[in-house]
Amino acid sequence: MYRCWTRFGIDYRKHAIKSSEVRYFLSLSYLGTRYNGWQKQPGANTVQGVLDQQIEKLLNASIHSLASGRTDAGVHAQNMLIQFDTEAEIPAHFIKRINLLLPEDIVAHQLYVSEREDLNVRFHSLWRQYEYKIHFYKDPFRFQTSYCLQRESNPEILEQCAHLLMGKHDFYRFQKTGGSIKTSVCNIIHSQWEFKTDQWSFHIQADRFLRGMVRLLVGSMLDTARGKISIAEFEDRVYNASGRKSASSAPAHGLCFKGCSMPEGSLIPWKLQ
Repeated sequence: MYRCWTRFGIDYRKHAIKSSEVRYFLSLSYLGTRYNGWQKQPGANTVQGVLDQQIEKLLNASIHSLASGRTDAGVHAQNMLIQFDTEAEIPAHFIKRINLLLPEDIVAHQLYVSEREDLNVRFHSLWRQYEYKIHFYKDPFRFQTSYCLQRESNPEILEQCAHLLMGKHDFYRFQKTGGSIKTSVCNIIHSQWEFKTDQWSFHIQADRFLRGMVRLLVGSMLDTARGKISIAEFEDRVYNASGRKSASSAPAHGLCFKGCSMPEGSLIPWKLQ
């Protein structure tokens, strides 16, 4: 027997829980440099592949994780929330033991359960947040997590572009090809550049993101700030979904998934951390 649910008229049976299973939620961080993205792929080194393998080893049971966001190759995550279902007993000191098994560039933070049987990190996440970092001089301590930008850009133009993103828009022109989504409409809750002497950061928060969307947005904003395209052309890309897709994508290593928000009180820390 399975527990399953319907959302917006869609039956998510493929994510249903067996009556004998418990759904666990795990927060983790990873440096994406060595990985071909989050999602498992044949013959590729992925975060999901490594994580599932080590959890299976610890629990001596087969599991399949699901993440609140699917990062591309080279993209990092600071507070990714994942879920997995299992009938196996969770051992005491789970976090310490799984971190001993995981490589140094992946770390688990906290294990949770929920009283909601239908809670799902992908479908019930209220918003997700990303940060893109830029620096300006060769730095051996930043080259894996920040884009070294050696061409001058106008910060005032970047701020104008960020402001234009606010609200609900069809971001069809800011997505990589190959996705299977039914809509490209996203609601941008927060969009802002932060300028420090040695570091510029773009912060964006939305109800959902499209494949490659943040990197394409950053790439187009940088093109605008360098004078390659006008503010009017950037605005047209945001407000007119019928035109040609954006081609300028910022490098993956500057992007980091910063976290998601689940319904208040829905996650309960597991007692045997």
